[in-house]
Amino acid sequence: MVTLYRALRQVLSDIRFRLSAPTMPESVSTSVLQNPTRTVVVGLGNYSMPGTRHSVGMRVVDKLAEYYNMQWRRARDCGGDVATTTLDKHSVVVLKPRAFMNVNGESVAKTVRRFQVKPEDVILVHDDLDKPLGSCVLKEGGSARGHNGVRSTISCLNSRAMRRVRVGIGRPAARDKVTSYVLGRFSREEEEVVATMMDRCVDILVKQLRDKSVLQ
Repeated sequence: MVTLYRALRQVLSDIRFRLSAPTMPESVSTSVLQNPTRTVVVGLGNYSMPGTRHSVGMRVVDKLAEYYNMQWRRARDCGGDVATTTLDKHSVVVLKPRAFMNVNGESVAKTVRRFQVKPEDVILVHDDLDKPLGSCVLKEGGSARGHNGVRSTISCLNSRAMRRVRVGIGRPAARDKVTSYVLGRFSREEEEVVATMMDRCVDILVKQLRDKSVLQ
């Protein structure tokens, strides 16, 4: 009886959580209130597991914030940590969601609403199993390609327009080792490659932001 009671409580909790999750209806994504002079850069990952392969996107945006001498602050209305700066007249918002990877999109949706930007003005930075370690590629929109953080963002924004910086982490030889691999840390040898890769990722982001500021 106690087990059944606990199960019912969990189901009700899940229902309340899903009903309160922020989403972006189509009417919002085309709102005239949105700010065309602002870009949101999101480092996807598990906030509580900062050193893992799966959270390498957060390491990249930490490096970006350091490049621009930005200061992090906790923003409860965005569901994560936020850093901001201005390049000429173009505003930049960098986000690290505090939610788990699978629901990172909820934090992204809150931030998009808070700063009134369109999905195409969002850049997602995330790990990519299909890219070799050391590679860093800019992608213009498209599907999630199996990445849960990207899938969550697509679902919450009702859009695939977000640009992505795909950070290569390689894939383990054994398919059944994927979970432990992405939740594991880079080896010392790999960290040497990661350091160079992160610099390239920041270069890509800086170019994207610089080009956007020039167009304003």
